[in-house]
Amino acid sequence: MALRLNGSPEERKKTIARATCRAIIERGLHRMNMRDIARALGATTGPIQHYFSSKEELLLYTKNLLIDELLDAARAAGARHQGGERLRVVCQQLLPFTEPARRAWLVLTAFNGRAIGDTQLTAIQNRRYTKCREFFEAEITLAKEAGAIDASLDSGLEAIALASFVDGLDRK
Repeated sequence: MALRLNGSPEERKKTIARATCRAIIERGLHRMNMRDIARALGATTGPIQHYFSSKEELLLYTKNLLIDELLDAARAAGARHQGGERLRVVCQQLLPFTEPARRAWLVLTAFNGRAIGDTQLTAIQNRRYTKCREFFEAEITLAKEAGAIDASLDSGLEAIALASFVDGLDRK
């Protein structure tokens, strides 16, 4: 297994994180180890250890990458639309309707149980929720400005409701 990782160091880390996702889906977060990740990567554990000092560091990186990629994809999908259609497209993009989104939610769901009692993962969960809420608040504000939804709605409260809804979907 002499795989050579290509690209910049950041691209190599992303490649390892994607292999981590495959290993989590295949083995489960609690049963997966570095050898499973290496197998999913098609390499030895050497490249993984070169970029990540521990399994925990790799898992934290992986989770943050997934969240950022989901929000970036939603933002990109919404950029082609305005008003209520933009809000609908953004929300739809965040839901597990596509295979990449479904896989991302499977991995994110695996982190939920592990976060209990783990202060680092709990902090990431909290940051994820805050990032999601802020994302929705901005989208709701845009929809209000476009006249697509009632301008009297409280964007902050509506964002909490949407973020809670989406967050609750990954707990199935």
